[in-house]
Amino acid sequence: MAQTRAVTVTLVARIVGVVRRSALVQSRASSSKKNPCWNDWGEESRAMSSTAEQTQSPPSLDSSSGSSSPRPLLISDTKDLRAVIGCQMLLLHALRKRRRRMLLDQRASPSVYMVQNALLLRRVQRRQSRIHFLMSILKTAFQAGLGREDLYQFLLTELKPFMTAEGAAKGHPPFEQRVAIALWRLGKVWDDPALLRAFAVSGDTVGAIVREFCSAVVKVLMPRFVQVPFDEDLDDITDQFRERAGLPQCAGALCFAHTPIQPPADDDAGEYTNPEGWHSVIVQAVVGADRRFWDLNIGWPGSTQVAQVLRSSSLWKKGEEGTLFVRHEEEPDGRSAAAGRTHRVLAAGTGYPLRKWIVTPYLNPDERQLRFNRALCEVLSVGEVAFRHLEARFPFLLRHNGSGVDLMPSIVAACSTLHNMCEEWGDGIHSGWLGEASRHALPQPHPGCDPARERCPEAEAIRMALFASVFVAILRSVLPTRNAD
Repeated sequence: MAQTRAVTVTLVARIVGVVRRSALVQSRASSSKKNPCWNDWGEESRAMSSTAEQTQSPPSLDSSSGSSSPRPLLISDTKDLRAVIGCQMLLLHALRKRRRRMLLDQRASPSVYMVQNALLLRRVQRRQSRIHFLMSILKTAFQAGLGREDLYQFLLTELKPFMTAEGAAKGHPPFEQRVAIALWRLGKVWDDPALLRAFAVSGDTVGAIVREFCSAVVKVLMPRFVQVPFDEDLDDITDQFRERAGLPQCAGALCFAHTPIQPPADDDAGEYTNPEGWHSVIVQAVVGADRRFWDLNIGWPGSTQVAQVLRSSSLWKKGEEGTLFVRHEEEPDGRSAAAGRTHRVLAAGTGYPLRKWIVTPYLNPDERQLRFNRALCEVLSVGEVAFRHLEARFPFLLRHNGSGVDLMPSIVAACSTLHNMCEEWGDGIHSGWLGEASRHALPQPHPGCDPARERCPEAEAIRMALFASVFVAILRSVLPTRNAD
């Protein structure tokens, strides 16, 4: 502090001297107007020396060692006076700023130190590995729905053997950062500039990372988390649907949704334009009572009838062959595990055909049939909720974001797999996510009725038996109330 004061006093003295010197030069210049014929530096110096003898100069500037006579002052010196004064003032300002900072450090409260530490931490975070910065976000509010850190660590463990070599060959960020980037991007509707700045990556790099991540999820995790449930799980699903809607032996809700895509360049006939007027691919899914997808068919153009999508899928083939719910296992006595199994069905809307394994609502129903249709609608609402949760967890699906027919099916399959994992881990949905998804969601087309309308007597008999079961359940729920009255 004492050294800073000494330097400051010295600088002030120098600046005062320079100012006085400048004033002296100006006074001499005004007196020299009577004799303007100073053509060379020698005459100018002699004139200024003679003038200096008559005028006493400030000793701080003109005194020299071993001589009491003042040093001649040249007019050229005045050209640099402003620059000298400016430099001296800047140095003085820097020293004063340094002094104020030192005083602030001595008298600062803890809150000031907190602000300084926050600014320093922000600078350090920009230089450190970006994965630590992202993990702080994962622990607080992760938009992609993977708020559980154990679920995130599970993804790292399962996907590392399949993503490490490929990403390193392309010069991408480390593996953990690529997984975090992909999850964060899938949890956003639009490109997030903060994501690009935080990880120092470009938009093209993020797109390549999302493609790589989704391919790995589909290859590694989808066969394990998207499959037909086993017998015990099927029994739980049918029991839950019975309790929820009163519909017995229902193993799932057959439903669909349109996912937007970037319009293909060769889509001249509008094949991918759905009835609502935007380009999409159809996602056919079977949803259990736990809101998990156990069958998916993705990629048909948006203008395709949902019944045609069903008839072209492997689900239709297994259902028609009667092998959809069959597990080729044997009991201890050697009998087939499928022997004596109760017939299970899927609930579907009016856009699907009525089959032995698919139950659809009655067309033009009477009052009793209307109650049966309501039970089917209650089951189908589970599928609608599952799609809403999927879009809320991964808002990337609400817009195409440059993803075309070649990429969007893989992204939807990966997000559906992650959705099943979240449901299995018990990771819930925030109400704010649902509200944001509803604001960005596009209107979904209505399927109408199946144009083929194939008649199947066996399917009619099965639907009649289910209708009787639903009606009996309704009567049982009403009769005890009347008897109590």
